[in-house]
Amino acid sequence: MKKAGLSHIIAVSGMHVSFIISLIGLIGGRRRITAFIGIPLVWFFAAMMAFTPSVTRASLMISLMLLAPILRRESDPPTNLSLALLILLIINPKSIANLSLQLSFAAMVGIILITPRIYSAFLSLITKRNWIARLIKAVAMIFSASVGALIFTTPIAALNFGYIPLYSIFANILCLWAMSLAFTLACPICIIGWV
Repeated sequence: MKKAGLSHIIAVSGMHVSFIISLIGLIGGRRRITAFIGIPLVWFFAAMMAFTPSVTRASLMISLMLLAPILRRESDPPTNLSLALLILLIINPKSIANLSLQLSFAAMVGIILITPRIYSAFLSLITKRNWIARLIKAVAMIFSASVGALIFTTPIAALNFGYIPLYSIFANILCLWAMSLAFTLACPICIIGWV
């Protein structure tokens, strides 16, 4: 998975935190319910993962995003990302040298700055509204997010690992949806198994 550029899928990261919030959003529906259930659950998950940089970053960003409408404020991803980095560096200034932190924040910068532009370009090409268009949108979103993340993480990965898997974008398109589905279904299955 490392050679294919898919190690981020199996590494516990911010992606898993977003799966948790997405699942709560699907069940709860309303923003207040999602916030009141999601924020404590996300921080419980972060504690279980020993507050790794990527999980802590995601927990901070998602908490700020969920709190914004409750506090009647507008959520701003660059501000949320900057505040998350500031908090992490106040707690541990040496964490700036942590490769996981560098990759996590670099990926988010790419997703915030680049992904919407690439996705908008794909959407402008879609004229019909049918199941094929929905499928193309889903593939375009995964592709856009992968490219956005890779633009800023590739130089860091090349410097630290010595190579760049060029086919990782296509590997992400083929595998990311399956991982998302597996993780989302695993949550209720774990609860059922516990009962």
